[in-house]
Amino acid sequence: MANCCYRDPWCIISPAGWEDQREIIGIQVEDGNMKRIAALAVVLVFGAFPAIAATAMTGKELTALLSNGKELTLGGPKEGYAGMLSISKDGTAKGQVKLDNGDVILIEGTWHIAGNKFCRTWKGRDAGKEICETWNKIGPNSVRVMNGKRDMGLNSW
Repeated sequence: MANCCYRDPWCIISPAGWEDQREIIGIQVEDGNMKRIAALAVVLVFGAFPAIAATAMTGKELTALLSNGKELTLGGPKEGYAGMLSISKDGTAKGQVKLDNGDVILIEGTWHIAGNKFCRTWKGRDAGKEICETWNKIGPNSVRVMNGKRDMGLNSW
């Protein structure tokens, strides 16, 4: 084990004490070039995560997107379903999705924005309960819809 302390960014604490991460992943600590390559790889891999991480839409963004009405595409390839939803500015919505097995599900009900969430009540769905979803941006015109930790699917426009 290399001589390691809390000041060294390559060192982590483990049950065995301070350990050099380069040794854990098999990098020769003595090789200066390998150190630079490994450091670059770590920066590239971990530096990419913030770009990958989804950002939740704010209430202001949701309102700007939906307040005048919007046609949403639901699902798509590899989602298990595809369909359309017409969001109306009067707080109603109507559409349908077709599951990959051919079943068609009608969607009709009401919606509103509460804080940073899109809240909806669909007739005949979710035991009539209101569901408030977080819309996580995954592209300029698409979101991954979440209800808590549950992935509800893909919306795009």
